Amino acid sequence: MPPSIFAYSMLYPYTDNLLDDAEITADSKRKICTRLGLRLEGARVEPEGRRERDIYRLVAMIEGEYDRPGFPDVYHALLAIHRGQVRSLLQQDSGPIPDDDRILEISVEKGGASVLADGYLVAGKLSGREADFCFGFGAVLQLFDDLQDVTPDIEAGRWTLFSRNAHRLPLDGLASRLHRFLLNVLRSADRFRISAQPVLKDLIRRNCGFLLLQAVSQNQDLFDRSYLRRLEPHSPLRFGYLKSLRAVITPIIDRLSVRWRLAALR
Repeated sequence: MPPSIFAYSMLYPYTDNLLDDAEITADSKRKICTRLGLRLEGARVEPEGRRERDIYRLVAMIEGEYDRPGFPDVYHALLAIHRGQVRSLLQQDSGPIPDDDRILEISVEKGGASVLADGYLVAGKLSGREADFCFGFGAVLQLFDDLQDVTPDIEAGRWTLFSRNAHRLPLDGLASRLHRFLLNVLRSADRFRISAQPVLKDLIRRNCGFLLLQAVSQNQDLFDRSYLRRLEPHSPLRFGYLKSLRAVITPIIDRLSVRWRLAALR
């Protein structure tokens, strides 16, 4: 794995965890975001605390592989994710709940920019059509993530398209619309002229379909029973078993993930 890809894969779990930390005040989060924005623009910024120091080290790993004059789009995309993260603080604000359009805009911006940056870090440069696909696929993945985390988001008071609507109607319609959105994005993958394109496209379709089934299985109380009955035959495992399996595996994965991240940054 190239240093830049490793750094990018670590950067947003680190920053997301920091911004989701309920023990950090909103004012402190805004200051952290301001400093990180300057650092992503290339300014010399002194980190405050160990977590910021680790984050800036990851940015430096990307800079070590992609110089700013030669690959400006890499840093434009990283700054786009940062702007999305800053705006996502509205989703955990204690003030008035944003409306559906604003919440959807935040999720699409943050998710789309994240995979767009990934594309630039893999290829260095992208065509307009390739960048368009990466952005759309990133938006899809962010919405899948929002659906998967709907229950903890409700409990924590974080507003996504799904947590905002969970109290007033079953999520059947939103989940189905998300699946149609996925299929529309995958149609645009035809613009990639590579021999493995049909295989990769089918792999993404099947994996994302399973992500949807898994998210529904974890939040069955938020869906109509008839909807669950229609979906379950498409799952390789029964919904009840999927839910119990996740409860066993998640704590193990979390512990291994923490150990791996700490070891990688030493």
